[in-house]
Amino acid sequence: MSKPFAPPKIAPEAAATVKFWQQVRLRLSLILGTGVFVGIGIAADVAAADAVWALTFAAVVALGNSWVEVANVTPPEIPSHQTWLQFAAQSTLFLAKLTSGAAAALGVAGYLLSGLYHPAPIWLVPIALLVIVGLTRLSWRGRSLARLRRVTVMIAAVSLLGLIGAGLLKISQTSSAEAVLLAQANDRATPIALLQATTLMTAAYAGFESLAPQPNFRSARQLLSAIGLAIGLAWSLYLAVAIVGIQTVGAGVLGSSVTASAAPLVMVMRSLALPGGVYLITLGAVAAMSGMILSLLPQLTERLQHLNQAVSPPEAWPNQEAETLSPQLALGLVSLILSCILWVGDVQTIWSFSAFAFLLHYALMHWAALRQASAPRVCPRWLNGLGLVVCVGLAFWVEWSVWLVSLGLVALGLVWRGMMLWTDEQG
Repeated sequence: MSKPFAPPKIAPEAAATVKFWQQVRLRLSLILGTGVFVGIGIAADVAAADAVWALTFAAVVALGNSWVEVANVTPPEIPSHQTWLQFAAQSTLFLAKLTSGAAAALGVAGYLLSGLYHPAPIWLVPIALLVIVGLTRLSWRGRSLARLRRVTVMIAAVSLLGLIGAGLLKISQTSSAEAVLLAQANDRATPIALLQATTLMTAAYAGFESLAPQPNFRSARQLLSAIGLAIGLAWSLYLAVAIVGIQTVGAGVLGSSVTASAAPLVMVMRSLALPGGVYLITLGAVAAMSGMILSLLPQLTERLQHLNQAVSPPEAWPNQEAETLSPQLALGLVSLILSCILWVGDVQTIWSFSAFAFLLHYALMHWAALRQASAPRVCPRWLNGLGLVVCVGLAFWVEWSVWLVSLGLVALGLVWRGMMLWTDEQG
């Protein structure tokens, strides 16, 4: 009688290596999206040629913030939704993810229109709405997105490498006179503009949400290394694309194309005259940002369910399943909210909301970590303090209307929770 087939055993070291690279690929797939295809143009519009410095400073901020994403900032015996601070942090994360998804939908619409040579702005919002409806329907089926995520990352990487290769070839063939004229057109940014661009580009690296507390110090360190490597790879790619764009069409053209069509890299690819290049970069952008939205929809659905649980009275916490929104209803509400945000119509304004909300979320997470007295600490206390100062200092460099509306929405959520808890107590 033949023995049943048993899968080969994997050594612990090999299993840890496989898990590490899986984490790197996952983080990179979440980061690689609107940031490179739209965000670089926004940074160039604000900081001109100094957008490359804004990309670098934002990557450093993202590395510091990654510590609180894997640290246990709430004692395990106290659920995070029981504290007002954690409710505010999760509300800002929900707002940041929502606006990121809306910006991605506008980016998909912009690249479809520009890539197909129909850059009529009037169709931008309707096509973005169709994108949200179609991807919501696809997400409704609940199929695994792991294989799709790998495909979208590969398509995006091939398109960006094609743009970088063709761009470097053109730069090497540019005459000295043309290079001087382009350098004169790329003005340097003021310190204020550089800070504003750094603030906006922090959203480009925030492709991961708050993670569950790690079971031990070693696994947290491994996850930190994976996130750090993913951010480093994303920074290298962003930097290369930004240099090619600024050195071929100029920072002014790169920035103005965001307002006109939400597709700055199409303008760069057209200047390179690469056969089929416009269709290649369009395919990469649509694949990357559609994959990003598909990854965001389940996260937003789960986040909305958790926020709904957080307004339950304390005595109902042991039986929270009864208070949870159904996944279908939560997904429908998320899709409806995304559709409403799209009517803003300006991808740069929506991007500003996302950047402010992410920085406010990280600031609250650093504050929560500073209040934690339990040991061991994954994140050093001094890094939490520095991260809090940096995040608060950067957050308010966006337009005052953006942070005023964002703070109003967070305050409204806190008031809503307070009213629900008070009503339950009175009942």
